[in-house]
Amino acid sequence: MSAAPSTTKSAAPSTTKSAAPSTTKSAAPCTTKSPAPSTTKSAAPSTTKSPAPSTTRETAERVLERVFGLPCLRPGQWEAVSAALSGRDSAVFLPTGAGKSMCYILPALLSSGVVVVISPLLSLIDEQVAKLAKLGVAAASISSARSKKENAAVLEMLAARPPALRLLFVSPEAASTQRLLESLASLARARLLALLAVDEAHCVCQWGHDFRPSYLQLGTTVRNALQSTPLMALSATATHAVRASLTSQLRLREPVQISRGFDRAEIFYEVVLKDLPRAGGAYAHLLGRLRGQHAAQCGIIFAATRAATGELALRLASDGVAAAAYHAGLAAGERASAQRRWMDGEVRVMVATIAFGMGIDKRDVRFVIHWSLPQSFEAYYQESGRAARDGAQATSTLYYSEDDAGLARFLLRKTSAEEMVAARTAAFARLVSYCRMSRGCRRASLLEHFGETRLPLARGAVCCDLCSTPAEAAAAAAALSLQEQSQCMEGGRSHTPGATAPHSRWKLDRHDTGLASSESESEDEGQTRKHVQRSSAVPAALIPRGHKRATSTEVSARLNALAALEEAEEASAAESKSKKLRRYLNS
Repeated sequence: MSAAPSTTKSAAPSTTKSAAPSTTKSAAPCTTKSPAPSTTKSAAPSTTKSPAPSTTRETAERVLERVFGLPCLRPGQWEAVSAALSGRDSAVFLPTGAGKSMCYILPALLSSGVVVVISPLLSLIDEQVAKLAKLGVAAASISSARSKKENAAVLEMLAARPPALRLLFVSPEAASTQRLLESLASLARARLLALLAVDEAHCVCQWGHDFRPSYLQLGTTVRNALQSTPLMALSATATHAVRASLTSQLRLREPVQISRGFDRAEIFYEVVLKDLPRAGGAYAHLLGRLRGQHAAQCGIIFAATRAATGELALRLASDGVAAAAYHAGLAAGERASAQRRWMDGEVRVMVATIAFGMGIDKRDVRFVIHWSLPQSFEAYYQESGRAARDGAQATSTLYYSEDDAGLARFLLRKTSAEEMVAARTAAFARLVSYCRMSRGCRRASLLEHFGETRLPLARGAVCCDLCSTPAEAAAAAAALSLQEQSQCMEGGRSHTPGATAPHSRWKLDRHDTGLASSESESEDEGQTRKHVQRSSAVPAALIPRGHKRATSTEVSARLNALAALEEAEEASAAESKSKKLRRYLNS
């Protein structure tokens, strides 16, 4: 959607002035309050603004009802709004679907200043600007996707006194440009810059070290230029380590910590093992789900790459499933059309790369399927959280295969910054362990990753596949383990779950394998990670004939020979592998 200034001019400043407390209608306050989230406060630093004493929770809820039609604030929202209005830095960690955007939108309507929102995806920025414009809230964006004339017009709106904007959405790359920083500094000097909000703040840690260094400038260039302006970091997928890293990298000053539990009790979690033999393969299983359990339901399927996304959508459509594809390789108009058809219910299944994951707010999504293995628990939780935003029951299904796991580990090593490889590989190993669980509770395991303790529910509970059908899940895990051991003994090699033995061949089946790409519609288009094929074959002399069970001595000898062979090949073919990787990443 276009976020050109002409779109937002319809939301003149006069429309937002009506959000002032004195002009709002009296609305009955919420009579039912949810338990307050965990909030930690410390003494406010002397550089921050003084509080806005006239703004109360009741005032905020009257504005919320009048502008958005919502009766009351949700847990954590008022604490975040209050911190911003008081000039305090804050770190807001709320689960998916908890209404994080209202934490920075309301301060724009309750103060005389502009709120600047730094968001990772241009598509997400466009969607938010369009939604606010429809509600009469003056909002605009600045990005490389806009013409110089359009961006200049937005800067003129910021230069007006009072500013002709309430909210400005920018990418991290745009946020650190000199001209915009000068404009924002002028607003700050006039005490008309209410808040800097970093949405999806976990991207600072996940992407800043790899292919979006502008994220790292938010805590240096941007923070230094706007020291008197409070900063709010928001995320739904931050572990304790990520929270500490965010506080450091964004240079938050004694932030108010606002946190709610990560448990999405309305989502049922399950894992389907792709490697187990079944009639028609994994695709037949997927199609059966869409025709059966998920018939007539709305959902999202996260696929591997742009090519895999389009191919899977076409195959589903040919089999009678109303599906559309969405990825950054499509023209903007095609993406907008696919999203509109899905939002309107014309298409019930969106097959997408993770470019579609952030910020999608469709209330009736009943299932999210990961056809490819996510690269982290955070990505898995974030993308699964697109479901059940209306509070009704939904399902998160992850299709797991060993080839996906091996390929993901290979790409993590090749595409992550050197200092991040060990941590990301270890984190990914925990996701592999989650997929291969044979007992316990997947929900408890997922929450444990985010530092929360939850006792598994009673056997048979509607929680996850391990809780509801423990015998079936355990049998599937045992069958997979037995199958892998048999294959390894036939090949004369040992096996570690989730690892790939030397010289194994990556499967590139269009539908039965894949890896969710770290695809981004950022200012620099991010970096698309695609399948990489290793075609080296194991010499016949190293492969045992027939199905003879290898002795431990034979296995050890073969492993040593394979290790020596791989070391020699890697030394002589490093450049060839590098070229092959680049070719696949750019294809």
